[in-house]
Amino acid sequence: RMNRITVSNFATVTARKRFGKWVDGERAFTIMAKPRPQYGELGEGAVSCFVPPVRLLESVQQGRITADEYFAELRRLWTADYSVLTTATGDMVRDGDWLCCACAVGKPCHRNVVADILSRFGWEVKRG
Repeated sequence: RMNRITVSNFATVTARKRFGKWVDGERAFTIMAKPRPQYGELGEGAVSCFVPPVRLLESVQQGRITADEYFAELRRLWTADYSVLTTATGDMVRDGDWLCCACAVGKPCHRNVVADILSRFGWEVKRG
């Protein structure tokens, strides 16, 4: 059986918890650079290898690079990073976990790069 993981945003996790759809044993981890106090204790911690480097994030936010260049650089960095490999194949994240950021669902976001990488390592990825 393939390991499953959901890559989404914290608004989705909040709604699932609020409306009783959160399953016992599900865990949510952050994959974002800045803490978001409004999400309180929703997360189990951060999966730091999937947090975009601040310098790269600032470059795209300030218009020094395009969104396409940003995502290409994330793919390059994360594909070459040993910590990504060990996270994707190790036991930090497990079947049924969620990886979450604060970006709106349906918008271009680094979590899509995370989903692509995890898929390449054999994870069944749901984008929520």
